[in-house]
Amino acid sequence: MSVARTPLRDELGINPEQLYGTEVENARVEKARVKRLAATLRKDFNSLPAPQNEYEINVPEKEEADDDHVTALREEDAGEQEAREQHQRELEQERELKRRSTAVQKRLPRPSKVKKVLIHSAVNEIADEMYRMLEHDLVKYPVDDGKAKKSKKRKKSSSAVTVPQLQQFSDSEMEQARQMVQIEASLCGVNDVWKSQDTLVLGAKWKEVQARFLCKADGEGKAGGVAFQFATSIEDKLRAVQARFSELKETEQFLTKRAQKLDERSRVVNGGFYRRSQQGMESLRDYMTELQNATIEQACFENLSSLESQALQSRMTRLANDVNSQQLLEVKLQKQYAALLQEQQQ
Repeated sequence: MSVARTPLRDELGINPEQLYGTEVENARVEKARVKRLAATLRKDFNSLPAPQNEYEINVPEKEEADDDHVTALREEDAGEQEAREQHQRELEQERELKRRSTAVQKRLPRPSKVKKVLIHSAVNEIADEMYRMLEHDLVKYPVDDGKAKKSKKRKKSSSAVTVPQLQQFSDSEMEQARQMVQIEASLCGVNDVWKSQDTLVLGAKWKEVQARFLCKADGEGKAGGVAFQFATSIEDKLRAVQARFSELKETEQFLTKRAQKLDERSRVVNGGFYRRSQQGMESLRDYMTELQNATIEQACFENLSSLESQALQSRMTRLANDVNSQQLLEVKLQKQYAALLQEQQQ
């Protein structure tokens, strides 16, 4: 049984258009196909349900809603949430900053090392509390003295130091304590003494006190502490000056060694640039020497040119005078020759 040939006028479009019989037949078939498609489309449209214009209006019971309620119902987006969290973090940081000591808040000078024997007070509890506060601030908020970076081992050892714990107080308790201290200071008249002094007078007094030297007191402080007093005798002042000189000398040696190390390191790191700069400086010196010589030669040639120009004018004038005198002499001789010739002929 052989496979039958697909008819030319198939409606599925299996055969290509070039297999159709003639162009007239193709046009007729295409027109019939378009007509069938239009009839099918019209039939499908007629089968659609008729449109219905139905709507319902729901009137809310309360036209005016509370703004707070609407805000609570509205969902918070990511930007608002991030802004709110950032504001909360800033408030928390501000509260944390207010809980710190005044020296840390105002970035006042603080000691880089704390020795308990140097802290003395009439009351031992106050001295102990002062030592704990200084140690806590030193460990938790280290002093940035601008020194070189520490080694890795030193970093590890410093990071392993535990922060001393202090008794925590609420903000209201701290504010109440500040008020009590202020009241006590006002009752004792401390504020009046400071306010009555002029700023210039206080500054001069402060400089005067800072210029004075300290020495160790004769008696030991309480609880093994060390007490200091202003040096009054010449020997104490001399020892204080010598100690200060030794300290400055050690600092100078340290800075000198540090500068030498930095210089060596910079030479190692920037050795190529250093050599190139030296070569450039030598080339620049050679070029400057050549430029100076060329400038001197140019000045000499310009001077010679001006002298030659002046001498040339005088020489040209002299030669012109010589030519004129020679011409006059020749004219005179010609006249004499003519006279002699005429005399000979006669």
